[in-house]
Amino acid sequence: MTNLKSFVSTKMKMTAIYQPVIIKVLLENNGSASYSTIADELVKLDSSKPHSFYIDRLAVHPRTVLATHEVASVEKKVYKLEASYTDANEIILILNNKIAQFMSK
Repeated sequence: MTNLKSFVSTKMKMTAIYQPVIIKVLLENNGSASYSTIADELVKLDSSKPHSFYIDRLAVHPRTVLATHEVASVEKKVYKLEASYTDANEIILILNNKIAQFMSK
């Protein structure tokens, strides 16, 4: 099983903002969140694209990467956290920093 803190700290590649947002939303929602819930957060960060755009994106690229690394799985348009972790708040802080760094580019 993948250690979530290790993944977000050292292995996660930031070519887009999807992975950290998905993981953060999952941690904030007891390990499970719908495409729509995650898309809501993405729209808050970048409202230049419609909610439906993000729902379509969530079905493709981040899904495959997160599944390959055993971080999250998807069933019926719901992401589920698969990786192990002990301190959600610490991981959320790391993710917030990664999101802020990405958004400042």
